[in-house]
Amino acid sequence: YVADRWEDPLLTTVQSSAVEMLTLLSELTADSKAASEKYGLQQGSGPYNFIVKGQGVATEVDTSSRAGLARIDLEPADGTPDVALAVGPVIKGTGLRDAMPFINFNQFTNQLEYADVSKKLHERIMSDVIADVDLTTLQGKTVSFSGAFAFKDVEDIVITPVELKVVE
Repeated sequence: YVADRWEDPLLTTVQSSAVEMLTLLSELTADSKAASEKYGLQQGSGPYNFIVKGQGVATEVDTSSRAGLARIDLEPADGTPDVALAVGPVIKGTGLRDAMPFINFNQFTNQLEYADVSKKLHERIMSDVIADVDLTTLQGKTVSFSGAFAFKDVEDIVITPVELKVVE
């Protein structure tokens, strides 16, 4: 399922629909309900999910947990991380799956099959996205990214990246 949909429609949806992370943060801070309805996608009664893109400096890469995170200070940099990118090897959550308008629960036989989509997306991210980035030298470098996340609050945004490139 994931292999058949990775390039198109998944990556094409991210490329065509991603909102700038700084714009979204600003609007979520001002009025999270309005920003969620404007930019987000909600599956059932779950959280709003957003497709985003951005660029910033990796201020910290924490791989002490298997659910590793790279904290990103969005440009213009002020020294304080604004968001985190999930860098694994374990990627938590279903934000990427749930942000895709072409994936919904009713397409699957049961909850296990639906959950497997998120698991397979995460495996693909580890092999195709994260594997190309040297996490040991990422801190202090500028990165560009795109991906998705499930919104809880502006202080705890963890983006599942589908594109991650070192700019400098």
